[in-house]
This record gives sequence, C-alpha cells and structure tokens, in this order.
Amino acid sequence: MKQTTHFIPCRFTYAQHPEQLTIGPVLLTPSSVFLERFRSHAEGLLNHEGGASVRPRFLEDVCAYYAAFTWTAQVTISENDPVESERRALWAARTAVNALRVLSDNRTMSRADVAGSRLHGLDTQAHITMSADGAIGFRHTQGSTAPVTFDEGWHSCLEDPEQAAFLKATAAALVHVVDPTKRHPIAERCIEALNFAGDAMSERHDAAQIAKAMIALERLLLFSRGSKNKKWTTHRAAAVQWWALEEIEYSQLIREGINYYQLRSDLFHGRISHFDDCVRANAAPCLRYVFDAIEAAMIWFNVCGVMTSSPANESMDAEFKRFCDEVRRTSGQRDEPA
Repeated sequence: MKQTTHFIPCRFTYAQHPEQLTIGPVLLTPSSVFLERFRSHAEGLLNHEGGASVRPRFLEDVCAYYAAFTWTAQVTISENDPVESERRALWAARTAVNALRVLSDNRTMSRADVAGSRLHGLDTQAHITMSADGAIGFRHTQGSTAPVTFDEGWHSCLEDPEQAAFLKATAAALVHVVDPTKRHPIAERCIEALNFAGDAMSERHDAAQIAKAMIALERLLLFSRGSKNKKWTTHRAAAVQWWALEEIEYSQLIREGINYYQLRSDLFHGRISHFDDCVRANAAPCLRYVFDAIEAAMIWFNVCGVMTSSPANESMDAEFKRFCDEVRRTSGQRDEPA
C-alpha cells in the first residue's frame, strides 16, 4: 500500500502556539512554522542535481497560498489511488478541526475550515436598504476571515482530563480514515457525526444548524431504525452526558434532548416557521447539547473498546439499553419518561 503525506491548509486561530498539536494521525502546526520547514526542504531539492523540475516561481505561488491560512495539517494516508488519498487527507484534517470545534465555546470557530479559496485580511461585507419614501440606509461591516479571539496559551484547556479523553477517542476514530484497510463502523459513525456537527456550526441559518446538529446525534447513537428513534436518541444522549458529567439531572438532559428533537421535527414538517423566535433562541443551546453528547459518547465508545471493533447493530442496541438502565438507576430516575 502506497503511503503519501498530505499538507492541508487550515483556517484556524491566529495564535501561533503551540508549535504543534497532535490529534492521532493529524499533526497541526502554525503555517509560519510549516512553511519555514517546507521552504528549507524545497530549496534543497532546487539546489540538488535534477531539481530543476521544481520551478521557483511555481513554488512561490504554492507557498503564498499556504501563507493565506493560519495553520497547516499534516497527515499520512495509506492509499494507492492519489485522488482517494487526497480525499481522505482532507476528511482527516476536517475531522481534527471539527473535534476542536466540539471542545470550544468560541463562536468564532464557525469560521474554521480546511483548504478551499484563500482569504486575505478582513471579511468585508455591506448591505443596502431603501425605505418606502426613498431614503437609503446601508451597513458596512468588517470581520476576520479566521477565528481570532483565542489567547496565547489557549491549548492548555486541552489538558483537561475529559477533553484529553475526547481527543484520544478522536485519534482512535481517525485511524479509520487514514488506513482504508481498517474498517470500524463505530469509528465511522464518530467521524461522520463530528463532521455533521462541524457543518452545523458553520451554517448561517438557525434552522439549518438545528437540523444538522440533530442529524449528527442520530448518526452517532441510532443503530436501528424504527418508531422509537426519538426515545432512543434522547435517552442515549442523556445517558452518556450524565455518565461523563454527573452534574446535571438525567431527567433534565432527557427533557432538553426531547425539546431539540421535537423542534427539528416541527421544522421539517412545517409546524413552525424558520422565523419563529423559538428557533433562534434554541439554535445555540441545541448545538452545545449535541457537541456535549458527541464528546461524551465518543469517550464512552473508546472506554468500552468498541471504537476499533465491529459490533453488530443489535449488540450495540442491547448494550445501550443496559447502559441507560444503569444510568437511570444510579441517577435516581425511577420512571422512564414517555
């Protein structure tokens, strides 16, 4: 199997520390650090006999593109097909960035992204209005094209035991991406749920945030389809969060999950409008609830040892029933909510 190392530019924080951050097979470094190392290597090739195949002008254009991004992800993929290799590298880098989104309460993380068009300087936008009597109004705003409000030393929070456990679980799941010979269904669920949730954070519309966030939760926690999807999803999300935190009542976590699930259903079936106040009010809390559930569930999967195994859906349903029953008894929740 051919191994290829890819370098994926990332729109992340302007903070330049740490000099590297490892999430399993993905190594994140500030682009300034990466480019210094890369230029040294590339110039060595230019000076080497036969290095004329690397055109200096082309090399400068490539470096200018990477310099427009704040960080660079390095990941090695085991794959013979170069197109598939690049696709998996992009997927791995995006997953790593989305894992950091899950851990962050920083709303500017909605701007985080990988690859794509390079953006320079400020995100400048304008909006023009005209009243019925012809008076003109306009709004002009400027913002950053990357998350900017991370202080130096921001990464120290990743040393928190729970966050470190989540990154360890993410690292285990990423093996599924970088090596196609290792097919693990639970890892695949985790990767897809992380990326659905990350996409939800990037959505500009509140209703779309709620819809994608709940899709992420179902993708992670539903192993069989049926009439009890709402019950299974909300109870499992509540159980893993209570298991990880034990700071919030299990019954409260269930009520919150049911509220967000019902909100998603009402949006899908047209019972409420995208413009209803409840949609705007619940978008951010729903996203945070789903992020917390994904974090807790991935830690639980890793602790249970199923992240890198291939359990049948039926056995996972049975394990979740046992787990939810245990949480309900331990938490003092007597009756199972309808």
